[in-house]
Amino acid sequence: MNHAVGNTPLIQLHELAGVELQGTVLIKDESTNPTGTHKDRKSVFVIEKAIQDGVDTLVIITSGNAGYSLATIAQDTRLRIVTIVSNTISPSILAKLHQTNAEVISVDLTRSFTSPDIIELARRSANEKIRDVTNAGHAAYKNLYNEIDAEKPDLIITPLGSGELYLGLHEGMIASKSTTTLLGVHPKANDSKADKLCTRFRPLQGNILAEQMRGASHGTLRGRADITEAEIHWCIQNAPHGLNAEPSALVPLNMIKRLDRADQKIIMISTGKGLQ
Repeated sequence: MNHAVGNTPLIQLHELAGVELQGTVLIKDESTNPTGTHKDRKSVFVIEKAIQDGVDTLVIITSGNAGYSLATIAQDTRLRIVTIVSNTISPSILAKLHQTNAEVISVDLTRSFTSPDIIELARRSANEKIRDVTNAGHAAYKNLYNEIDAEKPDLIITPLGSGELYLGLHEGMIASKSTTTLLGVHPKANDSKADKLCTRFRPLQGNILAEQMRGASHGTLRGRADITEAEIHWCIQNAPHGLNAEPSALVPLNMIKRLDRADQKIIMISTGKGLQ
């Protein structure tokens, strides 16, 4: 693999909705990764591990971004990639997944799936070595934290979604003994405009709760904020000019309105543009 993943820029935000910001607000712009999202970090991580372990097939449940990233970055490897998508996925995203070398399986994702279920959906032969990587790459995002650690932010705000990015950042913070506050933002609605954050398959929730308790023992508050569709619409309407971000990546912007952090440094993670 030869993909320039990571080392994405930090952009200073001076104003929001026409109001000059106090303190320092920086946006970590993950849209500059090869397929336009932070998911490329995970893709490189799980692909390298799979090749090292002699895995034949990687399978992933995806709303688009993660599957497209995985299939694109794996194109010059021997790995078979299987993407499992909702049978209600948009035709445009489905078409883009089909343009990769991935196999696409459409299912009813309102039902519950275990990891063994996911693996069996992808299986072609009894001796095939298959790995489910739907939520297997949070360690990849420790590297993202390492890229911003030198800034010594008081607060990091990130989209929450399945929790993979949140958990990876959190583990990176614990490893570096950071006292930074980490806040995950999530839509209240199950059917949200911030659609990439809406998933029923969230096995990492137990891990997140455990890490939050672990973070609390380090004297650092870790938490979650839920925002309404009206607030998400405000984020979309007031997105900084030139920021290449889909609605799901913009949800941290709303927290600037809620927080009184005039003398502090805030870093918001913009997860990128993704598939539309």
